Amino acid sequence: MEQARSYKEQWETLRRANRYQIFFFMGFLPFVFLFVCLFAPHLGAQKASFISGCGYIVCGLVFGNRAAIRAKQFACPRCGKRFFGTGNRHNDFTRKCMNCGLKKYAHE
Repeated sequence: MEQARSYKEQWETLRRANRYQIFFFMGFLPFVFLFVCLFAPHLGAQKASFISGCGYIVCGLVFGNRAAIRAKQFACPRCGKRFFGTGNRHNDFTRKCMNCGLKKYAHE
């Protein structure tokens, strides 16, 4: 029972990292649109677009890459090795551990 709960907690860290990546990918246009709408009267549309785009890119590089690295380096709950890779092989889309074969989001 204790083991299954720890699996669930570990899978939740992977889900959280994936959600952050989706948030940064999908949030670009709404963020830039909102920023331009709010600051275009004061800065001008081109300057507001440039500032918001650059700001979003910098935040995305910092926080988005952090989430991507966390997801890539995710340790398998069963074997403790990298879930998405072995040696020089790597697969972001695998549905099971590339080392021990544990299925993604399994509770065993």
